[in-house]
Amino acid sequence: MPEHKKGLIPPQDQARQTDKSNMLLVDHIRAPHKKELTLMLLLRSPSGITENQVLRAVRISNARNYFTEVERKLGIVLGRLELENPDGIGAHFKYWITCRDDAQKVVRHINKMRLRRKDEPLSISEIDYLISQYPEVPEQAA
Repeated sequence: MPEHKKGLIPPQDQARQTDKSNMLLVDHIRAPHKKELTLMLLLRSPSGITENQVLRAVRISNARNYFTEVERKLGIVLGRLELENPDGIGAHFKYWITCRDDAQKVVRHINKMRLRRKDEPLSISEIDYLISQYPEVPEQAA
């Protein structure tokens, strides 16, 4: 049992030792970054998501940075609607993808992120389903 400043570490608190010689390729897949999780949440929400929803789901306090970055990188414009905060102090935004072409660009960007971290890209059927939820031409309000 390893020594610790205050004595021996109980077995239940010790780090589990594993034999790394039999590890599968799956073990080398890194966890999704919060940016990828945020974009997947946006893609799966055709009616839009609020900054508060992103805060609760992904634990990001300022999702607008990710949305602004994706607009700049992909050359798209997300729909935006300013909403008052429930407490009446200040406001936050609701964001949504406005058309299928923009949704397709977001899917490609997410797949690049997934491949970079050695994960499988989204399946064709999942992509078709996600993109089919968006209108052919841009919408102005959700």
